[in-house]
Parts: sequence; structure tokens; C-alpha cells
Amino acid sequence: MSAMTPAAGYDDDVAVLIYRHPPAPLTAQVPADDPSCLAALRARLRQWLSAASIGGQEATDIMIAAGEAAANAFEHATTGRPASAEPVQITLTAHATQARVQLTVADTGRWRPPPADRTHPAPGTRGHGIIFMHALMDTVTMDSSAHGTTVTMTKDLKP
Repeated sequence: MSAMTPAAGYDDDVAVLIYRHPPAPLTAQVPADDPSCLAALRARLRQWLSAASIGGQEATDIMIAAGEAAANAFEHATTGRPASAEPVQITLTAHATQARVQLTVADTGRWRPPPADRTHPAPGTRGHGIIFMHALMDTVTMDSSAHGTTVTMTKDLKP
């Protein structure tokens, strides 16, 4: 900015306007045929969050919640599928505005209801992913059908 200042200074007030243009929405799709697909999704989301200038605790919360949703899709949507079936596809989408990030994690597998011990005050050693998603994000919805499950999550961004 100092290089743009005239040698004699300014004759009037100067205002600087900075606009942060959110990046294009992210869409990443991977076949759930190998656990490394989860790392690929996380890497793409991490790059996108950086491009969106979303960092700190907000980025950490988003990464954990998205990672849990994708891990659930990988583990649960593929259970019981015949070996000859096409691999389950996992799609991560992310969209940012100045005030909010919306993520979806969708799979083409089949829904498995949460284990019965989930409602107990001290759940077992597994099954915490949905709890984490609700704790870290501002809204979480799950829609399941015979054709797959979609988890939609939003995170309000601090100004």
C-alpha cells in the first residue's frame, strides 16, 4: 500500500475496500473401495477451506465433521454389498458465503441405523461420529433412502 501513496500525500480522505470473493463450490467424488479415499476427500476440503480463507477452529470443526460423515459413508454404506457390485461413491460438496459454510457428504450405499447403545448416556467405544457432527456444526441433517444417505451440515462463520 505504501508504494501506491503519492510522494506529496493525498489531497482528500482515502478509503480502501477489500472484498473476499468466496471460491467456487467444491465437489469431490471418490469410490469407497479403499480407505485412502477418505484422505483424498480431506485433502481436497483442506485446500478449499484455505482458498476460502477459513482457518483456525472453524476449519478444524469443519474438517472433523466432514471426516466423520465421510468415514461413516465409507464404513456403513459398503457393508453387505456383493463383491460384484459397483463401488459405493462418496461425494463431498462445500459452498461458502461470507457468513456460512454448507457441506454435504452423500453416498450411494445403504443406510444402517445407529447402534442401540447410542441412546445410552455412555455410548460404547464406537458410534461417536454423529455426536461429533452435531457438536461441531451449527446444523446437521441426515436423509437416507434405499439409494444412499446424504448428510448436510452448516457452520456459521464468525465475522
